[in-house]
Amino acid sequence: MNYNTLAGIRKAVSFMLVLAFMALLVPSTGSVWAASPSMVISASANTPGTALSISGSGFSSGETVRITGFGADSVMVTANGGGSFSGASLTIPSDTPEGSYQIQAVGQSSRLRAVDNFYVGRFYPMLAPSAWYLKTGQLFTLNGTGFMAGEKVTVSAGGVTKEVTTDGAGSFTTSSFSVPFNVVLSAGLNANASGQTSLESTAINISLGGHFPYAWASNYYVTPGSTVTFGGEDFAPGEIVQVKVGSTGLGTVVPGATGGFSGFSATVPFGVTSPAEFTFTGQDSGAQAIVPITIAPFSGQVTPSTWYTMPGSGVSFSGQGFVSGESVGITLNGEATGSTTVNSLGNFSVGPLTIPFGSAMAHFTFMGQLSGISLSIDISLGQFYPYVALNNYYSVGGTPVTVTGGGFGAGENVAITFGGANLGTATADSTGALSFPANVPFSTAGTKTVQAQGVSTGAVGLTGFTQAPVWSSIQLGSYAGAPGTAVTFIGSGYLPNEPMEIRTDRTGSTVVHTFTANSSGGFMNAGYAIPATFVEGPLTFTITGTHSLNSNSIIYYVTGN
Repeated sequence: MNYNTLAGIRKAVSFMLVLAFMALLVPSTGSVWAASPSMVISASANTPGTALSISGSGFSSGETVRITGFGADSVMVTANGGGSFSGASLTIPSDTPEGSYQIQAVGQSSRLRAVDNFYVGRFYPMLAPSAWYLKTGQLFTLNGTGFMAGEKVTVSAGGVTKEVTTDGAGSFTTSSFSVPFNVVLSAGLNANASGQTSLESTAINISLGGHFPYAWASNYYVTPGSTVTFGGEDFAPGEIVQVKVGSTGLGTVVPGATGGFSGFSATVPFGVTSPAEFTFTGQDSGAQAIVPITIAPFSGQVTPSTWYTMPGSGVSFSGQGFVSGESVGITLNGEATGSTTVNSLGNFSVGPLTIPFGSAMAHFTFMGQLSGISLSIDISLGQFYPYVALNNYYSVGGTPVTVTGGGFGAGENVAITFGGANLGTATADSTGALSFPANVPFSTAGTKTVQAQGVSTGAVGLTGFTQAPVWSSIQLGSYAGAPGTAVTFIGSGYLPNEPMEIRTDRTGSTVVHTFTANSSGGFMNAGYAIPATFVEGPLTFTITGTHSLNSNSIIYYVTGN
């Protein structure tokens, strides 16, 4: 038998064996012979948890097909009239290790089988921040990809842990994290994410930087009490920023999400020195920005109503360039003398302020309580040179006389003396003039000095007056008599209605009898009787006018009984 014959026999035997095998597979019902079954696997990914979509053909019409794989429960699907199916879903179990797995579809009636291999891969998760360079206090989110679909993922950053659930693609975005203020900037910020089902994890490091804030002002040359508006950048988002000038707090401001702020208004305090440093300090970040502002001085002015006056006079003042509403204290020669309030335009009017009598100078100072303005005004003071005049320069005591004068302090009391005797007190008018009616004091004849002295100013005015002598005479009705005899005194030339006093050489300075002269200065009085105790001998009487001070002596003889 040659080689060709042998080859033909072999082919025939092989063909018959195939037919015999196929005959075993053909149902006894005598169904039509079908082609070998097949299936197609499609999937969006090849990782655990992925749902595979499987379709197949070549199965018996209407039969149930069982699909198995990954050692999981089977999936049953029914073939259509043509022996095909589609849309069968088989999910890769979440704990399926990486590797190649066989997927089988077996017709439950025909026992026809379709086999295919599917490679299950592993997850390669990735984590990315919303920004790769952050500053302390800044908010950020974390985005994750490559995790198992629908699994819970634990995400940590900056000491805060959150749990998120991935979407159908295995991705997620967290809510905001915040960069802590106590981190070491050079070390960066670590963030990590761990899938609770896939057990896959990933980590990243975010670069960190510090805050270097700066601020600006709407005006860099202002007076105290003015309003300045500030803005700033590069603070920690949402932190409280304290604003001060020197040690005086001006309030707080909260930066927005970018760490900036604007429209913060503050009033420049009074009393700050120039340049004033306005500081903005982040309460959390500790970062600080300084804005120096030059403080403009106030240029106040004060003008008096006069630059020359006399002590006791009043001076009015007007001021301008002060702070609206401030109180201005006023001193005179170092002593507080009052205050005034500035109007809305920065002006004031005050006075008249009286310069006390006796002042050697008039040094006024005006001090603004808010503005700090201090202005001095010196008013020149004149001296008093008073004068005194009389309407009569020669007369006897008791005669009416009018004292006039001028050059005294306005409204002051003036003490007037006449020959050393107090004549009374006059009040000067607003011009320092006076007129005082009086009577010439009773005194001895001679030159007298009339003096007028200002009680407040101490200024003295003088003039002279001649007191006329009084020429009086005395006699007795009789010049002798026994004890008990009435003595008649007869006199003339005394002052009108002058009181008279009688003394004797036997009684010393004791007044033994008084009476009053008539309106003509004469008298005839017998009201005194010789005492019974007087012994015989001469008796001297002294008759004295108490106004004229004239004394006359006369001798009387006391006879025996």
